[in-house]
Amino acid sequence: MIPELSEIRIKRKELHLTQEELSEKSSVPQSVIAKIENNKVIPSYENAKRIFDALSFELKKKQTVKSIMRKTLVSVLEKEKVSEAINLMNKHGISQLPVMKKNIPIGTVTEKNLIEKINSGTINSSDKVKEVMEGCLPILESNSVIEVVSSLLKYYPAALIKEKDKIVGIVTRTNIIRKAIPSKS
Repeated sequence: MIPELSEIRIKRKELHLTQEELSEKSSVPQSVIAKIENNKVIPSYENAKRIFDALSFELKKKQTVKSIMRKTLVSVLEKEKVSEAINLMNKHGISQLPVMKKNIPIGTVTEKNLIEKINSGTINSSDKVKEVMEGCLPILESNSVIEVVSSLLKYYPAALIKEKDKIVGIVTRTNIIRKAIPSKS
């Protein structure tokens, strides 16, 4: 879908950019940007592309994990039974659970890990979560850019999000996919 030229002013203002700042970022003269925004001139393809590329780049820089994180964090205590972790995962339709001890993340229970332990016969439902948990999920500040968490999610199923040393949410691969391809509902 090709953006409309009328979107230039709207997007520029949403990003709190002046025409001069957009000019610097796009290498299109400020006077040309002013004429485009006032419908006085139709830009060349090259200038329009430069402007939209600059706006797109600035928008990506401003998007943080806070805008896509799931604010409701479902977790399990380390002293709970494995059966409780499985019940929580089923109830909430999630594939991993942070393991907490006094509101501090100390590990993770994942479907993958549980399946491996079930297949090897080294687990039963009365085992404690701390006996089957893996290492802790990575923790990022809520103002981290989305690209940082996207890179981490190549290696981890999720990342915990914190503000002022308090866990406030979680970002999973599903959150990234939904951000990239928004639903039409």
